[in-house]
Amino acid sequence: MARQGINTGTAPNDGLGDSLLTGAIKINSNFSEIYNTFGNGNTLTPITGYANTAGIATVAQGLTGTPSINVYNIGVTSAINVGAASTFQKSVHFESTLLIGDTDELQIFHDGSNSYIDNASVGNLIIRDSGTGIQLKKTSGALMGVFNNDAGVELYYNGVLKFQTFQNGVAINESVGIGSTAGNPPYRLTVSGVGATITQGLVNAIADFTSSVNGYGQLNVRNSLSGTNASGDIVVTSNTGTDTSNFIDLGINNTGFTTTSWTINGALDGYLYTSDGNLSIGAASATKYLSLFAGGTLAANEQVRITSIGVGIGTTNVTSNLTVGGDARISGATTITGNLNAPGNYYVKLSRTSNQTITNGADALIGFSVVSDPNNWYSGITTRTTPTVAGTYHVDVMLNWNAGTISTDQTNIQIRKNGTTFALSQVGIRTFAYTQNACGIVTMNGTTDYIDFTVYTGNPTSQVVTGTVDGAWTKMEIFKIN
Repeated sequence: MARQGINTGTAPNDGLGDSLLTGAIKINSNFSEIYNTFGNGNTLTPITGYANTAGIATVAQGLTGTPSINVYNIGVTSAINVGAASTFQKSVHFESTLLIGDTDELQIFHDGSNSYIDNASVGNLIIRDSGTGIQLKKTSGALMGVFNNDAGVELYYNGVLKFQTFQNGVAINESVGIGSTAGNPPYRLTVSGVGATITQGLVNAIADFTSSVNGYGQLNVRNSLSGTNASGDIVVTSNTGTDTSNFIDLGINNTGFTTTSWTINGALDGYLYTSDGNLSIGAASATKYLSLFAGGTLAANEQVRITSIGVGIGTTNVTSNLTVGGDARISGATTITGNLNAPGNYYVKLSRTSNQTITNGADALIGFSVVSDPNNWYSGITTRTTPTVAGTYHVDVMLNWNAGTISTDQTNIQIRKNGTTFALSQVGIRTFAYTQNACGIVTMNGTTDYIDFTVYTGNPTSQVVTGTVDGAWTKMEIFKIN
């Protein structure tokens, strides 16, 4: 209802104004509207400190009440308490904090520099949406984050999508850095330990892991299951590689490992192998070496060393294609081309440096010159070699005959221990120069046992054994093998 004013006329008692009854009715109507609007029809709800200036309502003390109030352009300098629904159809300016809740649990304010939404309750701050999602944007409109309903989360950097969530995981569209020094990571995955400086300048790297510890930097791969086929592996495949082909595998078997398809080693054993191609392991520098060790991790535990010169077994001083320090045992046939130089000091090398004429029909001892005899086992007087170290010895002889005059008889060469033959070679006499070889293995007691070498010819009268200054044609070598 519009306000009803009383017509007072223009002069006293001019008969133009409202009657006392009409004026009283207007007054009662105006008060009824006020009591109905700001009370229960009979009693007013208290309203204090309210004023209206140029369409702006300013509340200096407090506005309380249960009716709904439509307010346009309010400036609040103290506090406004609203106990029922209120509709603000224009801007509302708060110079202090907007407090929401019975005990001011939700607070919205600006401190002069930053804006805040504080949740002071014991519960959660929940932002809900019944549309397609929630978006965070810059004032320019560029996206900062999108929270899609049932469709994942998107995070942006300078308007460019960097991170997405999906039903089965997440997608990171750029690099990831983990660690205090891994900001703006140079590789797809950069991980730095405490105090570590990430590795720079790796042209083809997709990941870098850098630690800074007084120990070993560890990248751990572990299979926690103890099964008959369980192992922990690092596998690298070629461009055509699969789980079963064209891969290289570094791994260790778990405690329960036992399978018929892999018996080269067992539980808790490690391995490195390639499935289909060759495997090359080495040291590229000419001054470096590749070593294998067993029985410990000290220098004394090195068993094999491979250098640019050759292979050393039981020694770090590699001087030839194969250098062996210590004893060697060979089972099966052994073929030797060229001279055999025995390692260590347990050997004798002898050669014939001049011709020796062998009389027909009787065994004759062959005398030698010493090429190498570090223990003085050979006697030129008796032509015997007497080792002073007990063990098993390999004996190898080669003898060259001058041409015979017949071909109907034979020549023999015999290697003997204590006068008894243990290795024998028999061939028919040739009418041209020819060579005979014999070898054998014999056990010596290291005291009285000796080795000598005899020959026989059926050639009429005699036949000559060839000797040369370099000793290349007739020689005997004895070396300990066990």
